[in-house]
Amino acid sequence: QSHIDFFRVLSSCHSAMLVTDEYGGETWQSPSPDEEALVGAAAAVGFNFRGIEGAIMTIEEGRTQEKVEYELLHTLKFTSDRKMMSVLVKHLESKQVYLLSKGADEVIFPKLSRADDTTLGRQPYTVEAARDAVESLSLKGLRTLVIAHRRISTDEADALVDELRRTSKSMNHRERALLQLYD
Repeated sequence: QSHIDFFRVLSSCHSAMLVTDEYGGETWQSPSPDEEALVGAAAAVGFNFRGIEGAIMTIEEGRTQEKVEYELLHTLKFTSDRKMMSVLVKHLESKQVYLLSKGADEVIFPKLSRADDTTLGRQPYTVEAARDAVESLSLKGLRTLVIAHRRISTDEADALVDELRRTSKSMNHRERALLQLYD
């Protein structure tokens, strides 16, 4: 299940747009070539971002390319200060709400807790094990990106979206208040 969640985050947490060229070919355009590569990697393994219409994001998933739709409730954009991006989405069929994030290890790991530890097959998969793996890859000179997701209650999501809307309309210290809310 964790590899499915991983590719769902890659195919959903981005600012890429699906565009069709003059020959009918499709590609993704994004402010970041890294983001285009991540969306393309997810598509290569069967998690194909098909675009956003209104607030509805469509992903074709798996071998059958089953169409899965999410309501995009809010995008917490990447900034150089924040060093991460998150989207708040609602799976339209199950009504489950998820916070999907990707970013630098130094900002994602502190947001995780021991409660985020899980079991992957027979191997315990812990935040500490992930931190060790990222550090090992970094020491080899490789760039790393940490992916995280969390299911949240509808009440928590509604409260967060309301607070984000209120804060984004505020004239007093809006940017600082939004950064605090994003954290």
